Amino acid sequence: MRYVVCAVVLFAVPAGPVRAESLTFRQVLQRAVTYDASLQIARLELERARLETTRVESQLDWNASGQAGVARDISFFGVPVDRADARAGLDRRLESGSSVGVGVGVVREDANSTPFPFLPNPSRTVSVDANYRLPLAQGSDNAGYRQGIVAAEAGIDVAQAQWGTARNQLALQVADAFHAAAFTYARLRSALDAIDRAERLKRFVLRNVQLGIAEDKDRLQAEAQLRARVAEQQALRAAWDNQRIVLNRLMERAPQSEWQPQVEPADAPGALDVAAIQAEAEAIDPDLQREAARVRIAESAIARRRDSGRDKFDLIFSIGNRQLSGDVAGVGNSNDEAVAGARLEFRAALDKRGADAELNQAFLERDIARRRFDTNLTNLRYNVARVGAEIDAIVLALGEAGARKDAERRKLDEATRRHRTGRATTAELIQFENDYEAAVLAVEQQAIELARRRTELERLRGAIWRDVDFAPRDAPEPRR
Repeated sequence: MRYVVCAVVLFAVPAGPVRAESLTFRQVLQRAVTYDASLQIARLELERARLETTRVESQLDWNASGQAGVARDISFFGVPVDRADARAGLDRRLESGSSVGVGVGVVREDANSTPFPFLPNPSRTVSVDANYRLPLAQGSDNAGYRQGIVAAEAGIDVAQAQWGTARNQLALQVADAFHAAAFTYARLRSALDAIDRAERLKRFVLRNVQLGIAEDKDRLQAEAQLRARVAEQQALRAAWDNQRIVLNRLMERAPQSEWQPQVEPADAPGALDVAAIQAEAEAIDPDLQREAARVRIAESAIARRRDSGRDKFDLIFSIGNRQLSGDVAGVGNSNDEAVAGARLEFRAALDKRGADAELNQAFLERDIARRRFDTNLTNLRYNVARVGAEIDAIVLALGEAGARKDAERRKLDEATRRHRTGRATTAELIQFENDYEAAVLAVEQQAIELARRRTELERLRGAIWRDVDFAPRDAPEPRR
């Protein structure tokens, strides 16, 4: 009966991790970057932001206008008049804030009668004009255009920073999932090794029981150890499968695709220059770049709203030519005359509460962006200091864990020799074996945690993105 139980336990042990390709963190990150939807969306947002500069620059382009119409009306003298007119023009705003325009118009009038014989009827008036508008108050420095360019360029920086934030969030997600899966995989391998040792111990105890030099309690202890290891291995296998599928989703691989995580060995530990690392991190941190750009956007909004709150006071110069032609007493007549003029236009809002509220909103937006910048800067400095301190602590812990592993190995070897000669109990041997397994896992855990912290430090410095290709696998087709 005892052999049947042993056979059942052995056949219940699931197969270990399938030997498959090994993937490092950088390889997993590269595949995740290639297929991540949030990065692709952030890239499209960046393309859209770049078009804003073109939109603002188009404010200085020429604009064409035109109108035409016919009407029947009563003239100043009370005579019915048929009128037809058409006009076309071109105008544009200059970078200085002034604007220029040219236009040409034609008006034809045909009255039923004329009260004065010297007035042409029908008549035709052709006008050609050029005008120059000089703003003296609102719009004098073309704040709408100049600050629009500033805001558009800052908007590009915001979109670029948002892309960097999405990139960092993806790296953090991949790092957490990868290193957690790596430790689970290490525990799974350790569990398989423990099952192999438990099987050898049980076979040894069974032989001793048959020889009468071991008691039945030794067999039960060995069998319980094997069953515990098998149960642990099954739980770890389920956890590993779940974590592997999560990472396969990030890499756009088949859900059941098999691979094994490979944690790259850390470089020889050295003293960290925290001040230099902080300077590197501050120079490339996307959160700081985003809030700095938002400060510039708020300042440009302040300039625009200050300008829009001013009174409108424009000086307009015009020059042109008028040609009046028609029939006077049955005889054709034409008269050309150069014309010129200047006029002032003024407009003021009697209630400026709305403009003042918009200006105060812009000031608050700038204060909010500055406060967020300061908060992000403080958080970044503390994060760099925290990761640096954790690396120093883990390096020391890794050394101690390695020394403990060696000591537990020697202790287990000594207990194994005594157990073979009957001078150590099976319970004592199982306890020492568990101690050794815990020491091995402690080394694995500290090594993985060290790799994880170094990855975090590289992310803060931006070094993690070296040699990473950000081109999406399915690039959008060019628009025609």
